[in-house]
Amino acid sequence: MLVPCAGIYLILASFHFLIHPASCQDVVNTLPPELENATFSGLLLLSASPCSKSCGLGWRSEFYCKIDKEARVSDCKLTNTLCLVNQECGLIAKTTTVGATLSISCLDATIKSLGASDFIFVWKIARGIVTTDKYLFKIFLLKDTETPWMIIIKAIEEKHAGTYMCQVQNTKTMQVVKRVLIGVRVIPENLVQLNYYEVLSPEQKEEMQILQGNPVTKKKRESFWEKVKALFSSANLATKVIASGLAIGGGLALVFGAIFLCMSNE
Repeated sequence: MLVPCAGIYLILASFHFLIHPASCQDVVNTLPPELENATFSGLLLLSASPCSKSCGLGWRSEFYCKIDKEARVSDCKLTNTLCLVNQECGLIAKTTTVGATLSISCLDATIKSLGASDFIFVWKIARGIVTTDKYLFKIFLLKDTETPWMIIIKAIEEKHAGTYMCQVQNTKTMQVVKRVLIGVRVIPENLVQLNYYEVLSPEQKEEMQILQGNPVTKKKRESFWEKVKALFSSANLATKVIASGLAIGGGLALVFGAIFLCMSNE
């Protein structure tokens, strides 16, 4: 016979048994008379690991055991179950240039393992701004319905800038299991140099090479006169003539200045 309230008494009896094993018989004897001949069968969750993800669907390990009327534990097993800590995954910012191909997706490993066909992907957009205000979003119709979890825009233009929202729902329960915002900035190609490595100083480039494990040959530091010589050799003829004139003029000025000081002291 299965009693509706048996689960409540089962949990109370099992926790009391875990804390005070010696008083297990006392706990059983305190059951109401109508439950003394009832057959208890159920699973008791003894431990569970944290969810593998802080947002969206994740996995966690749960350790279950069967427990009977006498609070005897048997048939323990470890299982993996789905978990959902928070459906809001926040805002991700992306920057791209005009003419490039934009690809954004909200498919993760958990949804992929369960099967993307078991979920509904709803895309919305707030054009021209990066925002988290849900009231500013409008439905974004996908051209490619074969991959509803992904948006691909070829030869992107500035009009495609804005915030894209992907909302993932379970097809059976219609529960929202994930909501992610992707802010897209589109800038002209000649406005800024996006090649990070090219704007680094020689010292920063050398440090990056070392961090990546690439061998770096240290160059011998040039002396001041070697740098002057290299600069002078790389200059054109007119620059060399002007520099020579300045050098000769400066030298003569020093000589005449020294003579003038000597004569004035006398």
